[in-house]
Order: sequence, then C-alpha cells, then structure tokens
Amino acid sequence: MLINVDDRIPKYLKIYEYIHGMISRRKIQPGGKLPTELELAHQFGVNRMTVRKALDKLVVEEMIVRRRGQGTFLIAATPREFVYSLDVTTGFFKDMHNYGLIPRARTKQITVVEATPRIAAQLNLNHDKRVICMLRVFYADAEAIMTEKTYMPYEEFKDLLHMPPEGRRYPVLKQKYNIAPHHSNQTFTAVLAGEDEMRLFGFSGPQACIELECTVFDASDVPIEVGYFIFRGDKYRFNINAIEYLVDD
Repeated sequence: MLINVDDRIPKYLKIYEYIHGMISRRKIQPGGKLPTELELAHQFGVNRMTVRKALDKLVVEEMIVRRRGQGTFLIAATPREFVYSLDVTTGFFKDMHNYGLIPRARTKQITVVEATPRIAAQLNLNHDKRVICMLRVFYADAEAIMTEKTYMPYEEFKDLLHMPPEGRRYPVLKQKYNIAPHHSNQTFTAVLAGEDEMRLFGFSGPQACIELECTVFDASDVPIEVGYFIFRGDKYRFNINAIEYLVDD
C-alpha cells in the first residue's frame, strides 16, 4: 500500500512518525524487527536514502539497532534521552506523543513588562515596547523536563493574557490571529541550572543544562516571539544532519 505524504512535512519525518506510531501501538515491540528500508521506501514512494534518514533519528534516540545481514530491530520503546532535532522543529507536544508519553505545559507566570533593548530589537519594536512575558514548564508523563520564557509584542497579542494555564499558544495564534510559526533563529549555550530550574526539575544542586535562545518568525519574516528555553542536560540530546562539508584542498 502506498502511503500519501503531506508535502509540507519532510518525507523522512513522516516515516519517522509512522514508525513511532507502530511502536506506540505495540505493532513493533522490543526485540521485534522493523520493516526493511526497501519496504518502507515502497510504502512511502521515496528512495532508500530518505528512509535511512528517518531510521538514523531512531538510532540517535537509541531505540533501534541495525544488525548487518539481519535487519533493523527495536531495542527500546522510548528513548533513553529525548532528542531535539535542529533540522525540523516539530514541537514539544508532537515529539512527546511520538515517544508514547503524555505531554503537558503549565503557565507559571504571565505579565506585561517593558522589553529590554535586545528583545525590542529582536521583535522590531519601535514605539510601544511592552511585551507579554510568559513562563511555562513542560512535562513528560508528569516529569518536568524543560522551561520556557517567551516575550511577545503586547499590542498585537494582548488577548493571550487570558489564555488558560495549560493552553497551547500556537493553535491560539493560528485560530485567532491567522499567524503560524514558519522559521526560527536558534542559538544554544551550555549553562548550569539556576535556583528556579533546580526547584522545578527536582535537582539537589546545580546541574548542566542547555539554554536555547530562539526568535520565531512567520512566513513573511516578521518576528512573532523571542524565547529562552532551558533543557535538562540529563534528559536531552541535540541532533543535526550536516548538509555539506567544505574542506580545503
């Protein structure tokens, strides 16, 4: 059976989600064999390199293993660590659903503040420099694994002040404002968990974390928000596929 693939989503990612779906529905269990690359390529109407890219993500997550001459086997139904892909941002909720976990976000604080010069510049704010500052904590199966502090232009998005504590922001933006995130600029920094993160994550002392500074743009290249994310260093890994090597002769 040929599976139709949404052209807006990279084909390898659809294959990756399809396999995760088979795992979460227990159609493949630890020790079980995955469909071959050739079978998946035929199902999705793609070449084997595209299938291999999808399987590579599962290898990075330490969920599958390739055995020469035997095939590809599932070794764990959930990843040992969560993998944040720099190729395509799929979103926390979708990622956790793929892992078979229950995601939840809780808004801890939402206020209106004056943007710092840096944030005002990133959001292209001129006269009205007020921004909505939102602090949220993200959970996977009730375990806190990430915090997020975002800044959005107040005048444009002030209705978000009334968003339910466990509401999801991007669906609201799409439904109410007809705005959707399209691309982003992301910068990563190694940091130690501060007092707030230690309390939220249940750390007994400072532990290594990764901070992500992210400016999100719509399809017209207009900045929507600036966000600062703290990922637990003991829970997350980061992955990117290098597109091209430029090597001196």
